[in-house]
Amino acid sequence: MPRLFKNAGYNPNFFGFTVNYNNSLEQNMWGIVGKDTREEIVNTIESVFEQYSDGRFSFNYNVEEDWDGYYFTFKLKIRFEIYIPKVTKKSDEIIEMTESIIEEWEDYYTGMPSDPYVNADWSEGMDKIIVTVEYSDSDFEDIDRTNPTELEGAIEYIFTSEPNLYRLFDPYVNDGPVELITHRLEQYGLIPSDEFAIEGLINKYKLDDGQSWWTPEDSSDRETRYDDHFGTEFAVGVTFEEGFGFYPDEVLDELETPDNLKGPAIEAMAQFINFVLNNWKFSTEVALGEKYGDHLPPITITADDLGLKQKIDPDDLASYVTNEKELTFTCSTGMSEGRGFEKNEIIASFLVSPSADIDNVSEKFEKRMKQFITSQVKSMVSENKRKIKVKVLRS
Repeated sequence: MPRLFKNAGYNPNFFGFTVNYNNSLEQNMWGIVGKDTREEIVNTIESVFEQYSDGRFSFNYNVEEDWDGYYFTFKLKIRFEIYIPKVTKKSDEIIEMTESIIEEWEDYYTGMPSDPYVNADWSEGMDKIIVTVEYSDSDFEDIDRTNPTELEGAIEYIFTSEPNLYRLFDPYVNDGPVELITHRLEQYGLIPSDEFAIEGLINKYKLDDGQSWWTPEDSSDRETRYDDHFGTEFAVGVTFEEGFGFYPDEVLDELETPDNLKGPAIEAMAQFINFVLNNWKFSTEVALGEKYGDHLPPITITADDLGLKQKIDPDDLASYVTNEKELTFTCSTGMSEGRGFEKNEIIASFLVSPSADIDNVSEKFEKRMKQFITSQVKSMVSENKRKIKVKVLRS
């Protein structure tokens, strides 16, 4: 009754606790002031929703009645597909990542409500993800659920102004939600990508999250590129390093080198070190203990005390022996666009494997060096013996 008089332009004060109700009187009065019947409201709502419904957008609605008259509620469903190269692994992780990105849409698109209902699942052929996102009318601002005549303006604003659903889900835009999801899946290495290959491998193998045996260079020192569409910076090159060292005097002791052969042994050690410092294929073989091939990551080894020279003289090495000083090295490898995706993944896979444990690398280095020294010293001794025999024969 209060709403009835209000619509008629009156604002009377009511007293008492009971009302003598007359239905025919009410209907006559509504006929005078004009009442939206349920049928009229439904027709208005359906007319509006029909204009904005297509393969991407659909609406469900309800019209209810309470003491103050009729009101309506609705849900907006957005359906889209994301085409993805066929995958056999991490399919659940791809779905989870897709749903989490959708829940953060409001960070990228003004007016996009937060925390929608999301359902994402693989198509039968596993070549695309079918996504349904659902919003309720309460997720959008300034929608009067008791006034269907204002609904068209509110829906038009959502679709053409803010958040501008028509534009966001236009298949030809390059910064819409579908592109954002694809962008993130590539960036996290869940689907192949040329542009985000390095960044994707870093994320896929969690190389920045403590999974790498070797230390990644600081993000500020990396070669990066800026993404104009979503305002993110991503790596296109990154280096990983780890150090080790040994005491040359201890190596000679372990080889039980007699004093008269320490000179030749030091020369052989210097020769081996210089081979390692100046040939990355050889240094890779030494670090990994196997003959170099394309299946191995390229590893360079540099001496920390030699600067740009990267060559040690036997006399300088002898001082390390005399002073019982440690000789330290840095192993490094890195991913870059020029190496190609396959090689970069070999490097990433190596960095999280036990083969990258610097203790294993150091052990292989010393083993190979001792073998070289022993071989060289034996060769020198044999040569000296041969010369002595030749001299005796001539006398």
